[in-house]
Amino acid sequence: DTPASERWNEVVHDHLSAIPEFVKVAQSYVPKQLLPIAFWIAGELNRFFPEEYADEIRGIAKASGLPLGLVVSMNILYDILAFDRKHVFQLGCTSIVAQSEDGVIYHGRNLDYDMGDLLKNITILADYTRGQGEERVSPAPFSSVAYLKELPSLR
Repeated sequence: DTPASERWNEVVHDHLSAIPEFVKVAQSYVPKQLLPIAFWIAGELNRFFPEEYADEIRGIAKASGLPLGLVVSMNILYDILAFDRKHVFQLGCTSIVAQSEDGVIYHGRNLDYDMGDLLKNITILADYTRGQGEERVSPAPFSSVAYLKELPSLR
């Protein structure tokens, strides 16, 4: 039951060495002259996210030293890219979700981006729990240091 703003601190600190490459790749998706305004807009969008999710993103920005707008951008990048792959980018993910007979939910995702080496180094196996670990919220889905979409989808 760690506060949302501190929930990802350990994970971020474990992956600090990947941040420079992560920033380089993230910035490659936006024309250089648009970066300041794009990241400013993204940072402003954070206040429209659900409170807990917004707190997590602010916490990641603080723990990593990354600008809030960059962290928000990476959390909405998939939504932007997947919206119209035919005209925007032909990148994205293929996902499958299945439930076993004993109720365990499995989620698999194919990350079809040109940043496979980076993603494989910041992908983690997370086990979400509540109540000092007494109640399991989810069966250890894969998540990413920079991409929190899995958590809201588990509620």
